[in-house]
Amino acid sequence: KKQNNCRTDEKNSLTNKINGIPRQSNIAIFVHRSHYYLLAALAVLNHDCAYVPIDDSYPDERIKFMLKDSNAKLVLVSSKTLVRAKHLTSLSLVNVDDIDIKGFSKLLNNKADPEQSAVILYTSGTTGIPKGTIVPRRAINNLACFCSSQIKMKNKVLTRGHPYSKMK
Repeated sequence: KKQNNCRTDEKNSLTNKINGIPRQSNIAIFVHRSHYYLLAALAVLNHDCAYVPIDDSYPDERIKFMLKDSNAKLVLVSSKTLVRAKHLTSLSLVNVDDIDIKGFSKLLNNKADPEQSAVILYTSGTTGIPKGTIVPRRAINNLACFCSSQIKMKNKVLTRGHPYSKMK
């Protein structure tokens, strides 16, 4: 039996809501920039899925294209994006605003295949049509290791120096 990586209260509020999604699927995150965005991304990665970040400033057509092109199975939303998301997709929506952020003890499943997708980033593309680029977990791990070695981190949380730590 796989050991739980989150306390029961968080597991019931977000991780359980994505448990029906098959492993190695893509899950869109249509959440305004906040600590909820980071927690949503970590929950998706912990579920052995890749996340597709969708900025709420994107035009509706671009968002629709990204959801379809990425083959997203679920969309994580916030109260600020929920109404708009309902008009853009028929996919299931999960509101992350009510998740309990206390007590995430171990955030990532380190047993995932390093070649597995971690995130799909979309660029505007030279033709004006967004193009998705798959970033494997190995690349994210290499970046984290490099950053921590450059700032001589020992037993510290990498996100403290990340722009998300400055969000409210």
